[in-house]
Amino acid sequence: MPFLIDDIANSLFDRMTKEVDDIIIENQNIIQAAKLAVLTTKRCMTDLKSYVLAHPFESPEEEVHFFKTIKPRFYACMLYYSRLYQIELDKPVGGHESVKSYFIEEIKKINCFFEDNKEFYRYLRSGATYFDQVYFVRENQNDTVLHDSLSLQWDTQFSTAYDYKLARIESDKMLCDYFMEAIQIPKSNEDNRQTKNKLQWTAQKSGLVELLYALHASGVFNNSPLEIKTVANYFSEVFDISLGNIYKTYEEIRLRKKNRTSFLDSLRNNLLRKMEEDD
Repeated sequence: MPFLIDDIANSLFDRMTKEVDDIIIENQNIIQAAKLAVLTTKRCMTDLKSYVLAHPFESPEEEVHFFKTIKPRFYACMLYYSRLYQIELDKPVGGHESVKSYFIEEIKKINCFFEDNKEFYRYLRSGATYFDQVYFVRENQNDTVLHDSLSLQWDTQFSTAYDYKLARIESDKMLCDYFMEAIQIPKSNEDNRQTKNKLQWTAQKSGLVELLYALHASGVFNNSPLEIKTVANYFSEVFDISLGNIYKTYEEIRLRKKNRTSFLDSLRNNLLRKMEEDD
């Protein structure tokens, strides 16, 4: 049976991601966009906190669910844009190679964090639950204080030591994707502009993400498994479109309350209608 807080949190998360997506679309300057996104995610975190404090958890299981599943989704977004803002502020002015070196150093820092928290990361990846009430119930947290300037929401009423670490791990994954995409972008030149594809994707981005995930899940490329990011980068290049954070978009698709494959279903219906018309 789903917890009552799920509907409230999903609605708030949908609102937050839509506002952030609008910010990214409207602001070409990544520094300005990240700054505005931080303000939006902080505001939504505050709304989430207000609801939680006004509606105490009904069981330890509900509390674990919140601090392990719900809050980290919001928190990871806030950490991602907070750190992206700082990283972009400090990014060197030089060409592609200097930026590449800078981002590689940032990836090394992320790897150090993963190494320092390897056991907890393995616990999460294994799907284990035996320490959940130690990690994600507030009254069971020890006196360890997070000496990390990025722990922006440390509050004993609204935090456990490990919901921060979980959110940090997820935000690190998002940052690595951002760095890798930036590193792989070649320098633009006249030939690239002249040979740019004519076709442009004019439907919603979420539809393209839905399509590429379906193709990826079906294993239709190169007779071998590929990273989903590789498929996304190819689609982005072919259709001259920036898909942004595909993992976040996929999460939104997966959590749809009604039809999770609305775009694919519309393709099928349109094809069947076309066939009927041509019979």
